[in-house]
Amino acid sequence: MATVDKPTSSAFSESAAKAVACLAQGPKGRDQAARWLLQGCGGRLVSYIRRHSYNQATDEDAEEILMNTVMAFVTQPIPSGGSPDAWLFTIARNELIDWARKRNADKRGGGQADVALDDDELGNLFDTQMGHTDLPAWVRNCIQKAAAYMQQVSPERAMVLFMVADGWSAEEIAIYFGADPNKEITSQQQAAARDRRYRAKLEAQQYFEHCKE
Repeated sequence: MATVDKPTSSAFSESAAKAVACLAQGPKGRDQAARWLLQGCGGRLVSYIRRHSYNQATDEDAEEILMNTVMAFVTQPIPSGGSPDAWLFTIARNELIDWARKRNADKRGGGQADVALDDDELGNLFDTQMGHTDLPAWVRNCIQKAAAYMQQVSPERAMVLFMVADGWSAEEIAIYFGADPNKEITSQQQAAARDRRYRAKLEAQQYFEHCKE
């Protein structure tokens, strides 16, 4: 797997990479991998969870989402061409979406009265465009092929292309590339993230020409 140079927290990235190394040992390495993730990545992931739940996730919610994220990481293979830290953020994001949907469903079913998420708020949680689960199979296949080619010459843009396919927002991409999840993402940081997304898609177009066929 190629190394992607990025200005993310070195401790976070190193811990995620060490977790992957432990997983290479098979099931016996899972406990140590989980410890690396909790110790080196847990704090940043909890900050991410709190920010993107608009602080509606309680301490218990955040802890559960974190543990579910760690469990999924140590039991699910990283997609080809992906990096450990990006995959960790992707899992956390998906776990948070599942939590938000369940919370909204509980509200509709007569759950706790203090649940504040409705359909519009749920849709705005991540400010995403079409996610990977909504893309046609041939489009997902094209993206994977394009990213594999791009990985050889533009590994960072290949990673951003995977993020686009997963529906990452500009804010999430900014956090991945070093923005502090505890602070408001500035307009400059969001603009830089949108530029990364645009340039990744622009470069990928040359690989899409005959992809559908």
